[in-house]
Amino acid sequence: MKKNYYTFQKVGEKLQERRLKRGISLKQIAKELKIREKFLKALESGEYEIFPSEVYIKGFLKNYSEFLGMDSERLLKLYRRDREKVKNSSSLGNLREKGKKEMSFNLKLSYKKGMIGMVVALIIITIGYFGVRLYLYSKKPVLILQEPLYANSAENIEYKFDTTKQEVIFKGNIGIGNSLHVNNERIETFGRDEFETPPQEVFQGENIFQISTKNQYGVTSELIINVIRSENI
Repeated sequence: MKKNYYTFQKVGEKLQERRLKRGISLKQIAKELKIREKFLKALESGEYEIFPSEVYIKGFLKNYSEFLGMDSERLLKLYRRDREKVKNSSSLGNLREKGKKEMSFNLKLSYKKGMIGMVVALIIITIGYFGVRLYLYSKKPVLILQEPLYANSAENIEYKFDTTKQEVIFKGNIGIGNSLHVNNERIETFGRDEFETPPQEVFQGENIFQISTKNQYGVTSELIINVIRSENI
């Protein structure tokens, strides 16, 4: 029989009270009823866990109560009522314990899901970060010449124009924050998008001007401008 530490004092107290009033010892009753003394003590103290089964409890309780001149049916009814209370209490305790375990499991599950979510979010952020960086590293900066002719580095061609002037000034756009070089000489733009170079000397015949810009990631774009100076056009 499953051990139960609940005690049922009401039934036991009634039995003990009647026995003491009659001045009978447990030893005498055990001898008369042929019931071991430890079982009689258990009935009085409510320690029903020592009995092999419910059949023994009810049988001994009936014989003991009748021996003491008590209403056995009433006492058995009281026993069943107390027993039911304990079962309900035990069930409630089990439900509470189950609820605690489920809550603990749900908390652990939520924690695991939260951690997985954080890891996934971190992976996505990391991939996004490096994706953006890769895009920026691979994206060439803007380099557009507006004067003395229109040229765009994205077209990746060599531009040519004729002039009779001894100097040429290049104007255009390179994007905010990018650096500018003309024939490897840095031209200060102060971080602006628009630029205007100092006058560049043009010699008789063919003159090659390499205009380049570099962004903060070290990616460059360049234009090759072939300026041909002649006396007459």
